[in-house]
Amino acid sequence: MFKLTKMVTLFLTLIILSSNAYSKELIVGAGDFEPFFVKKGETGLFLDLTREVFKQMPDYNIKFRFAPNKRLLQEINLGRLDAACNIFKGSDTKAFLSSPLFRFSDVAVTMKKNNLEINKIADLTGKSIVAYQGATDLLGEEYKNITLSSGTKYKENANQETTTAMLIKGRVDVRVGDIFIFLHAINSPANKGKVTIKDFTVHRIWPDVFSCIAFKDKKIRDEADKAIETIKANGTFDAVYKKYEKLFTDIAP
Repeated sequence: MFKLTKMVTLFLTLIILSSNAYSKELIVGAGDFEPFFVKKGETGLFLDLTREVFKQMPDYNIKFRFAPNKRLLQEINLGRLDAACNIFKGSDTKAFLSSPLFRFSDVAVTMKKNNLEINKIADLTGKSIVAYQGATDLLGEEYKNITLSSGTKYKENANQETTTAMLIKGRVDVRVGDIFIFLHAINSPANKGKVTIKDFTVHRIWPDVFSCIAFKDKKIRDEADKAIETIKANGTFDAVYKKYEKLFTDIAP
């Protein structure tokens, strides 16, 4: 009996090793901005979503390579990556884009004490605004025109802790950016303890936007689309977002 059990164990081990031996390694480009991509520890909301997609694709093992988004776009276009996360439709890419996967919820945030009423994009006119780099290309023509108008003071900055600090210190009226990045920034070492979410008003004046995974190989992209459909249907997609929302329970709006 012991001998039979040992043989069965050996047989199962050989099957697992054989399966791993034939799985294909994919180099997947990932961004470097928190809380979506965290290079140290390879964690983050978007990394978790990517892993959930590839759990539905057992023929592949993924290995992340971290770089800024612009570099990822260059690398996937040159064929140096098998896939790249967080690529927007309309980007100058030669790769094959997946179904929409990564969700951004851009909002305008103001200090509650200033009592600013912002119910639509037009209400930003004449304000001093700071936003993330590239916001004018992503938030529509109306927003772009407002940022270019003579009565509006407008800046873009890649460092989201800095943009949050500018709002807290009263250097700008409005901070524009994703709600998750904002919550992460006010809870960062630089800003933690200075404010709570109760000190801010969050104005949701834009619809959510989505980015994709870009693939070098169309066949793998098609497999990924089926996997994305699966995780959205079985509740995994929503569960990942709820997990990260829970991390900010004490400060979420």
